[in-house]
Amino acid sequence: MNKYLKEKEQIDKENKKTESIDSKEDLEKLTVEELKNKAKEKSIKGYSTMTKDKLIESLLAP
Repeated sequence: MNKYLKEKEQIDKENKKTESIDSKEDLEKLTVEELKNKAKEKSIKGYSTMTKDKLIESLLAP
């Protein structure tokens, strides 16, 4: 039984990781300021002068 619980916990952890990834639709709902904060957290260079579209593109890049 413990084996199955551990497997379920691992699957749950992986699902949470993918849930935290923002989709383009989610990012488009944010303000430029919110996008800039996300870009800053990800250490994206030049984020302060980017347009909303460029911020979204940069945040979605691998």
